[in-house]
Amino acid sequence: MIGLIVLHKILTHVDDNNYTLSTEELNGVIDILRKHGNVIDPADIRAKCNKPANSFVITFDDGTVDHYQHAMPVLKGQEVKAVFFVNPYATGRDGYLNLDHLHHLQNAGYTIGSHSYRHAVLTTYSDEQIHRELERSIDALKPIAGTIKWLAPPYGVYNKRVVNAAEKLGITYFRTTRFGWNTSLVSNGMSMLNVFNVNRSFTLARLNRCLSSKLYYNLLHKTFMAKKLIRNWHPR
Repeated sequence: MIGLIVLHKILTHVDDNNYTLSTEELNGVIDILRKHGNVIDPADIRAKCNKPANSFVITFDDGTVDHYQHAMPVLKGQEVKAVFFVNPYATGRDGYLNLDHLHHLQNAGYTIGSHSYRHAVLTTYSDEQIHRELERSIDALKPIAGTIKWLAPPYGVYNKRVVNAAEKLGITYFRTTRFGWNTSLVSNGMSMLNVFNVNRSFTLARLNRCLSSKLYYNLLHKTFMAKKLIRNWHPR
């Protein structure tokens, strides 16, 4: 089975942002994952998915500069690879990765994925705009990272039109916000991946308990599914 871990900002200290973890906490996440399985190179996800042992892939959203400054040294020290989802429009802007950072990440063996071009709410776009937004991102990242296989829609917001556009553009791994393990991947085509989103709400302690207790995992899974049903009945 594959567990996909979603992380955002990594700082040297703890702050009150729900999506920020400290470098100490990032080390803690990796320690928890290794307690319950293996942290693998994203390139190995297909080979590991059908194996009985738990495998984990770590991902980072938004392409912020702290991923290079703080996350990368932790990953390097722990000998762990990861996926970095980038929106190219922000590349080189204050607080974001620049081209040199992206080249360093790519050359160090990390995976670069698309987070759309402008960090857009894709579901508000027309079909043509969705296709263009994703295509621009892929085209911008291709000279740095080659073929772009990974996509994480900004804010975790997507619909069938976004999925269709991603598939047409050759995306192999589409990261959703659905909670849970991944027990299989599509052999030919695009796989929709479930996640464990670790932040100030879903803490390291909850992650550890979720991976330790099938009963607790099943409870959380039902809770997340119920929330999804409520959102579908009462869309925001």
